[in-house]
Amino acid sequence: MAEKELRRDLHETVLELLEVKGELLRRLSPAKEWAKTAALVMLGLIGLKIAFKLLRFFLRILWGNILLIGAILLLVLSRKYLTAQT
Repeated sequence: MAEKELRRDLHETVLELLEVKGELLRRLSPAKEWAKTAALVMLGLIGLKIAFKLLRFFLRILWGNILLIGAILLLVLSRKYLTAQT
């Protein structure tokens, strides 16, 4: 008899906990959506910051070697122009 009462009490407790879980999920779903959106925005901003730093790095390299790049470009174009004339 005592076992039946314990099982009934346990079952009632489980049902109450399931109700509380449902209520919490219903109340926290707007906050969860907002947090997800905020996290995605922050990740996007971090990605943009990294991309701009990489772009700045490569532009500095290109600008530092502008004479070398110009000479290579001139050589390639002159070879292409000379081979097109023959």
